[in-house]
Amino acid sequence: MSAICEACDKPHGGLFIAGCRGCGIRSLARGPLFFAAAQAGKLTREYRRALLALGSDAAAVHAEVKAQAEALAAGRAST
Repeated sequence: MSAICEACDKPHGGLFIAGCRGCGIRSLARGPLFFAAAQAGKLTREYRRALLALGSDAAAVHAEVKAQAEALAAGRAST
């Protein structure tokens, strides 16, 4: 997937652009809603709501967020 904004070009910089889907995915991957869902072992209500704001299939968006979290942890980005 190609970068879609300036912030996506530098995913480890901490900049997020409102309205950019890639930034939304990255923000969730680095945020407390994803962490809480991982700790709970399920998609929490709040996390599911955030996922649905990025796409109509929460499970598919979650897979994108999970892949992004793994990529960021490995020092690369999947945007």
